[in-house]
Amino acid sequence: MQESTAEIPTCWGFTLEKLQVEQSKDKDLTIIIEWLLKGKEPDEGILFLASPEAKYYWVNKELFQLSDGVLFKQKLSSKDLELVVPNSLQEQTLV
Repeated sequence: MQESTAEIPTCWGFTLEKLQVEQSKDKDLTIIIEWLLKGKEPDEGILFLASPEAKYYWVNKELFQLSDGVLFKQKLSSKDLELVVPNSLQEQTLV
């Protein structure tokens, strides 16, 4: 019997489920995740008040995609995907 991939640690040392949960809690990522999941564009007021990081994600929204519910960014120079590490996990990934 094969385990769910959401429970298997990935090469980043976190399960897909952990990455999904932490990305969904990250205020800088909420706008882009909502757009990818629901196709819902944020109100102008929300964008105006958003952090510079959230604005960057929105302006470059075509580069982002969800894979197994986890947010990735496509590199400009290739079709490779980079994991978007939520703020809460950045320190752990840099160690």
